[in-house]
Amino acid sequence: SRLAAIAESATLAVDAKAKALKAAGENVIGFGAGEPDFPTPEHIVEAAVKACRDPKMHRYTPAAGLPELREAIAAKTLRDSGFQTTANQVLVTNGGKHAVFTAFAALCDPGDEVIVPAPYWTTYPEAIVLAGSAAVEKAARNAGHDVTVPFLGGRGDASDADTDAASFEPPEPFADGFRNYLKTKAGVRTEEMLIDKAHLLGLSIPELAVLVGGMRVLGANSGNTAHGVFTDAVGTLSPDFFRNLLDMGTKWTPVDGSGDEEYVGTDRASGAEKYRATRADLVFGSNSILRAQAEVYAEAGNEGKFVCDFISAWNKVMNADRFDVSYAKHH
Repeated sequence: SRLAAIAESATLAVDAKAKALKAAGENVIGFGAGEPDFPTPEHIVEAAVKACRDPKMHRYTPAAGLPELREAIAAKTLRDSGFQTTANQVLVTNGGKHAVFTAFAALCDPGDEVIVPAPYWTTYPEAIVLAGSAAVEKAARNAGHDVTVPFLGGRGDASDADTDAASFEPPEPFADGFRNYLKTKAGVRTEEMLIDKAHLLGLSIPELAVLVGGMRVLGANSGNTAHGVFTDAVGTLSPDFFRNLLDMGTKWTPVDGSGDEEYVGTDRASGAEKYRATRADLVFGSNSILRAQAEVYAEAGNEGKFVCDFISAWNKVMNADRFDVSYAKHH
């Protein structure tokens, strides 16, 4: 479950350790929770008491916060940060973590993968996972690998007015094997469309294999389906996809009415269903070249190679259409 994937707050753990050492007489300076070392100013305390005594404050407030408070926040943001905003763009939360989670819950869909530039607040990866998405660095740490995913930021100043959202519909992909998406059965085999997409992205066979295997265990399927998710630890960047795919104890048969697009994997001994898969999954067992690559990642001891190769391929795809990056590299 999502809750089981959430780790203890690193900030609060450090803070608790520092306070315990102080209580034991140690001379410690805590760099955990950012708490002031002075009492709350008296005028703030009095303002809070006055507000508590106001009957108007004894009712439910608007979900986004009191209008006058939102106006005050917008004014302060302009005064202190020079950022122009309006009250209707302000959301009042109970604190930073509440704000971060609300933002990710609104922006992320189940199965989305998120790259968080380092350094970052330790709350970000946990909030991403709780929102149903996958933080790549956290998924690697879940598998026991402390890595950093490269990130090269681009322009972030495009507004809705600068974006022709309607133009995105015509080039919508007919199929995307990396996310196990197929709009409808085509005259071309699904696995062939996956190979074609990998070629368009400039990916090698190992890069194709590691990206598919990684995205399956991260639960990044379109529609949050379970096809190809051959793992009991979704959200952990492990080679489980390849190991369970190559397990000879599983028997694969096509699902009736699927047009040979969906398959069910059952235990050869008991007949119990274990997994569901598509042609884009099983091609890594049926095609000799892709199977050879799958066996490399499935081999015991290659867990670190799998993680590093996934991050390398992921970064390559993230920058594949960045003309500014290729121009800067060669000029």
